[in-house]
Amino acid sequence: MTEAAAANRFSVGAQLFQSGSHLAAERVFSETLALDPMHDLAHALRALSLCNLGRHRDALEEAETALRIKPGPDAFRARALALIELRRPSEAVDAAQEAVALAPASGVVAYTLAWALESARQSVKAGDYYKRATELSPENTMFRAEYARFLIRQWRIDEAEAIAAEIGQDVEINAVALLRGEIALRRGRLDEAREFALWVLSRNARSRQAIILLTVTTAKQKPLLRLWWHYTYGLKSRPIWQRVLVLVLILAVGMVVFLLPVVFFVYLSVARMHVDRLVQDELKAIRLRPAY
Repeated sequence: MTEAAAANRFSVGAQLFQSGSHLAAERVFSETLALDPMHDLAHALRALSLCNLGRHRDALEEAETALRIKPGPDAFRARALALIELRRPSEAVDAAQEAVALAPASGVVAYTLAWALESARQSVKAGDYYKRATELSPENTMFRAEYARFLIRQWRIDEAEAIAAEIGQDVEINAVALLRGEIALRRGRLDEAREFALWVLSRNARSRQAIILLTVTTAKQKPLLRLWWHYTYGLKSRPIWQRVLVLVLILAVGMVVFLLPVVFFVYLSVARMHVDRLVQDELKAIRLRPAY
């Protein structure tokens, strides 16, 4: 009886999860696990729901529980997604590769590995798996949009724009709206990019990508904020030594600018003393002349 009730609650939670109602799905999966604590899929999908809710540490713990019961692609995928957000990219890649080994024909698993590889700065492999996700799930518009957004991050704007044209003008999917917004940003159409960001945020206020897009457009529309943007986000993908070098150069320039008035004051003082000495030497030479 308990198993039947757990199966029923799991079915409801799975439907909610597929519809994108992650908060409700997480609650239903919790109810499922109260009835059947060893339900590995309920643990795995609850972990994925927690990832979508931004509770990444809880998601990682739940994914580990699912993997202890029975390793599966959903649990490995949840582990990878949580580790990406917790800034442990190499471990995320390992988890995503385990998911791919268990479900090689899954587009969503291939997409997870692509994201993990990109977070680990393995751009070439990431591009291969973004493309593979679109090939495994050709009907999935989101995967095509995410592949195009990856191309934008690689500065392959024309290719991304070609994919956007293939997708069409429908922006009912957040990933498509973000794609069009980022293309508008790259083309300098800041107001258009801002509208796309706000549209996504009206549907998902937690969307980090939309928040970043809105931040970029806000910064670029204010000339005094552009330097902040370029340092904070423009160098984000660069090695740490490059960020440190830029910071040192900025500090050096700042110190030079700050010291210019002091240097000028010292110059005036030294120059005056030098001129006075030269004049005194001239006067002394004149006084020593016999005719003087």
